[in-house]
Amino acid sequence: MRWSIAAAAPSAGDTCVVIYWFGRRTLCEGWDVPFRFFDHTADVGLELSAPTLPALFEEAALALSAVLSRSGRVEPRRHVSVSLTAPSLEQLLVDWLAELLGRFDVELWVTGGVEVTVDRADGRCSLQALVAGEPLDLRRHPGALPVKGITYHRLSVLQTADGWCATIVLDV
Repeated sequence: MRWSIAAAAPSAGDTCVVIYWFGRRTLCEGWDVPFRFFDHTADVGLELSAPTLPALFEEAALALSAVLSRSGRVEPRRHVSVSLTAPSLEQLLVDWLAELLGRFDVELWVTGGVEVTVDRADGRCSLQALVAGEPLDLRRHPGALPVKGITYHRLSVLQTADGWCATIVLDV
């Protein structure tokens, strides 16, 4: 499986991400923070970056949605609330993506927008999110790549001088 991505530089808060999926070009518009796919044998690797921790979790949700819907064009037809707690940021990221993947598996739900808050206190990490999305529509979301699970391989969540970054691998 070959993935590559080219992202245009942000201009006036707008980012255009072009994903090359199996040699076909897919345009995903209106995402605030770019993410990048990397080659990984039989899996899909994600490298995420964002200026804040909540934005990193928002970007992770949109990256997963891009894999599941193959288009990035998802209408905010319905909103759901998500609340999670985990012992670490890494586990919280896995649980967050597993929650969204579970909604896709059970309801064919794809995420189109998300607002996240992340708190760290008393050795625990918690996430509150309002997720906007819609049921998968194969006319607008063709050829979605089936994701079997969220792995711990190469998992990291790190604070950097520019904000936050994360690496995670999806089992496909």
